Amino acid sequence: MWLHYGKNPDQLDFLKTLGGYDYHKLDNDDDYNAFYLHTRIQFYINQDIFRCWLLLATDKNYYDRSEFLKKLRNNQVEQDRLFNIVLPLFDQGFFYEIDSAMLKLQTGLSKQQFINFVRKDRGGVYSGIVKEYQPNDPLLSIQNIGNEMIHNLTLLYPLYDFMAWRP
Repeated sequence: MWLHYGKNPDQLDFLKTLGGYDYHKLDNDDDYNAFYLHTRIQFYINQDIFRCWLLLATDKNYYDRSEFLKKLRNNQVEQDRLFNIVLPLFDQGFFYEIDSAMLKLQTGLSKQQFINFVRKDRGGVYSGIVKEYQPNDPLLSIQNIGNEMIHNLTLLYPLYDFMAWRP
């Protein structure tokens, strides 16, 4: 099950008019709203894991991912800005993942190490910032889950705002 926050229907409809993904080859015209095409903050739940996940777009839709990576290419100001936005996540249990590679966001990680890892990203794989919980984690109890997820959303929203492309 997924619960997500991301672009609204009007923003998605506008992106569809710009192209960047061959929606005509999909069976369902509504697939342009697929979770893997657009940056989203989402909660992912299955029988084994609960993930709070800032998913950077995958597949061939190039707006969010390519514009995010383009910002970081040789722009020291944007690299500094991203690193300052990610610092509050350090030592909170988050990690950055690109496909099966993982970088823990923790004290001691330098800006250059972080940027070098992020710049290894590529289309067609999942990437983003994740915090995982086991099903029996006390932070997921009825008493704690609401505050925990609000805390995570508060930490992740500035990153979402930085990563999500807007015209």
